[in-house]
Amino acid sequence: VTQRGLWRAVLQFAFVQLGCSRLQIHTSEKNKAVRKLAPKLGFRFEGKARRFYGDENAFLYSLTKDDLPAFVARWRL
Repeated sequence: VTQRGLWRAVLQFAFVQLGCSRLQIHTSEKNKAVRKLAPKLGFRFEGKARRFYGDENAFLYSLTKDDLPAFVARWRL
């Protein structure tokens, strides 16, 4: 399975089969790798949730149905 094939399957499952309106990423404020990767993938930064992981803050990112056309075009899905 290619990365594109995997993304197609994830999007199909989440948005079509399950009927979700959004995908979310929650990551620790300390997780710089995910914080850097999420926007590169096309997820939008939504904010910071204080004390989301006990004493640690979380950063929240989302990909919504409205974002799909740009996401699909960007990754040529």
